[in-house]
Amino acid sequence: MVPEQLTRSLSISACGGGGGDDDHDDGPGVTTVSGTHRVLAFNDLGMHCADLDYSAFVILPPFNVVHTQVIERGATPRLASNQRFAENSGTLYRNSLGHGDVACEGCHGSTHAIWPNALASANDNLAAIQLQGHAGTLSECSTCHTSLPLTLNGPHGMHNVNSRGWNLEHEDFYEDNPSACRSCHGLNLEGTVLSITAADRNFLQDDDGDDTLFVAKGTAVSCTLCHERP
Repeated sequence: MVPEQLTRSLSISACGGGGGDDDHDDGPGVTTVSGTHRVLAFNDLGMHCADLDYSAFVILPPFNVVHTQVIERGATPRLASNQRFAENSGTLYRNSLGHGDVACEGCHGSTHAIWPNALASANDNLAAIQLQGHAGTLSECSTCHTSLPLTLNGPHGMHNVNSRGWNLEHEDFYEDNPSACRSCHGLNLEGTVLSITAADRNFLQDDDGDDTLFVAKGTAVSCTLCHERP
């Protein structure tokens, strides 16, 4: 499995006028923070944007596309092949379909305008706010589902989001398939960037609903928020 920190190891900047970006000075370039893996990144507009090193990666919207490859080091290096978050094979993001044949852009936003916009008042955020009550990728099951059994068949293998039933009854799912939980919550189940809450949450800790835990937006959800690790 690719180390969690690789999801945060590539910094991408937008190039406003071409000719490169020499403002960053983060020392000698490195491809990754992991000793076991390397991340190679490149764009598809050649010399239009240039970088001094790997501390930042400049693109030129709206034409550039960032391509990356994750390589596991070893006597015989291996390329990462997990397709959990990939576009459809041989298909651009804007044409790819995901959960229930919903367009990827339907939940994540259009190409080069992926939700959320960092400016809270931006019009880009309005559609998501109107549909689910907060900005960002459409992640609330209730946006489309009026009812839903407990499942791991959500988008990208997700479980029910903001679900009373999931809060109280997810233990069996972990026992049956612990690797599914680790995909987003980390190898040690301590939370990763993929398990961050998209909005403020109140997690139930008992059947009566008397014992709740407030979890602020942006918190990496881990087992230890509520109980010991299994």
